[in-house]
Amino acid sequence: MRIVNEAQAAAAEQEARAKVKAATTFSDFWENEYWPVALATKTARTVETEGGYYAKWIKPALGNIALQQIDAAKIEVLALHIQKAGKSAGTVARILDIVSLIWNRAADRSIVTGECKKTETGQSARALSH
Repeated sequence: MRIVNEAQAAAAEQEARAKVKAATTFSDFWENEYWPVALATKTARTVETEGGYYAKWIKPALGNIALQQIDAAKIEVLALHIQKAGKSAGTVARILDIVSLIWNRAADRSIVTGECKKTETGQSARALSH
């Protein structure tokens, strides 16, 4: 009986972890995982630049979306929005590099699957491997 209870407890714990992972939004991961490390390890200028890009472009587009729900189409919409605002290709690339960093760190922590790759247009977009 004890073994059954332990197995049930382990299964319930695993299910709870899966639910937390599924509910983790881009902003949750940024605020709790990425940003604290960036503040401690990156230069002041990089922190300022990345924080600005996140606040102006990334958070409004992806912030409230669960990481597991972000796909290449959402990334392409973000890239087009930035381009239509008149930003340079370099700015678009840097913003998408930040998205790629977040995605790949989330993959390292088993929150998402697949790696963030470049699209045919050279823009970052996560591999569609659900």
